[in-house]
Amino acid sequence: MPSQSRAFLPITSLPPGIAGGDGTAWVQPFLHQHFVQVGAMAWQGLHRSGRGLVVCEVELPQGRPIHWATEPVPHRLAYWPRGEVTAQLVALGLDTVDHGLLQHALVTYEAGTELVALMLASAEPTIVQLRRMRITPAECHRQLQRRRSEFCGVGR
Repeated sequence: MPSQSRAFLPITSLPPGIAGGDGTAWVQPFLHQHFVQVGAMAWQGLHRSGRGLVVCEVELPQGRPIHWATEPVPHRLAYWPRGEVTAQLVALGLDTVDHGLLQHALVTYEAGTELVALMLASAEPTIVQLRRMRITPAECHRQLQRRRSEFCGVGR
């Protein structure tokens, strides 16, 4: 991601949807397609480092629509522990975020059943807090582990 200052949208709870301009239209379909990975990253990060933020860097194709059901979209997932979030945001040039609001979300989200994610790809990075999830981060992690063992023969 380029290191330029960007304006942040307020933290948005999902569902029902994402508030924001056209630059955030990709967030909901991305999360729909990659929810298990994002949830598993949240669970793994929570257990390794405590409360924190899932970071989703997505490489969107320019100038054309994405066919989410069939087109792979390159992306990277990371987990920033709560104590490192401010320094990481500054390092990426994303220091315009309301740190108080973000830190409040990172302290108050229900770590076992919710997650907070920073979505990076467009001119409008978005912070979302996923609540009332049908599948918990712990279950996402279990599903991902089962799927890996199916394809890799692990645990047979």
